[in-house]
Amino acid sequence: IIPRACEAIFDKMAKAKPGEQEGGGAGGNDVRYKVEASMLEIYNERIRDLFVPMSQQEKAGLKVRDSPSTGAYVDGLKKIPVVSYHQIERLMAFGTK
Repeated sequence: IIPRACEAIFDKMAKAKPGEQEGGGAGGNDVRYKVEASMLEIYNERIRDLFVPMSQQEKAGLKVRDSPSTGAYVDGLKKIPVVSYHQIERLMAFGTK
């Protein structure tokens, strides 16, 4: 389901016209997209970043934190900016090695 959802997101972004306004009405804000990819594994109550080689991982794993402004997040999880579905495919292949 993740690959299909990612592909749909980039298809929608590609079909959006430059300068298209959010909501389609006059006076709306210009739409800008920022897409980042992360991949993690939760196993035996430990969280690890699948974009970081095992040799560079902390043995204790990553921690889930809570922010009043953004909500729950994984502290130290790598976020990689992506501009295409092809990049996400490559990252998923890397993360599943």
